[in-house]
Amino acid sequence: MRCALLQDLMFANTSLDDPSISLTREGNGIDNLDKSYKMLEPWQLLNDLGHFASYNYSYLLKILEDFKDINEKTMARTLINLSINHTGHDDSASKIAQNTFEANKKSDSSLLKKDVIDKKNQIQWSVDNLVRAFRELFSHLNW
Repeated sequence: MRCALLQDLMFANTSLDDPSISLTREGNGIDNLDKSYKMLEPWQLLNDLGHFASYNYSYLLKILEDFKDINEKTMARTLINLSINHTGHDDSASKIAQNTFEANKKSDSSLLKKDVIDKKNQIQWSVDNLVRAFRELFSHLNW
């Protein structure tokens, strides 16, 4: 997801007031983001959105709700990859990905206009929120 967005942003008009900006005009492929759960695994989406996404519990539930039907193998891969990438940077690329994801979930393109502060913070996953969300959404799995 992040790679697709960065490609769009690199070739986009940087003025969000211009209706021709590639992220908000029709036919740009952003309408396919609601099918991301069919192409990605939960850990891939979480990595793209960044570690800070795990600190807001309701936002974390929105991220994971499309993956309710995953199996034990996918959950094992998710846990392994989250533990491998336990520390990361919260940067402008992850903020852009988060804004785009939220705008798509809420069908509100005005959320794309949120200011993105170009500041890097090194953070870890919110393990408490991840465990709570996994327990709530994936209780059907045999742990």
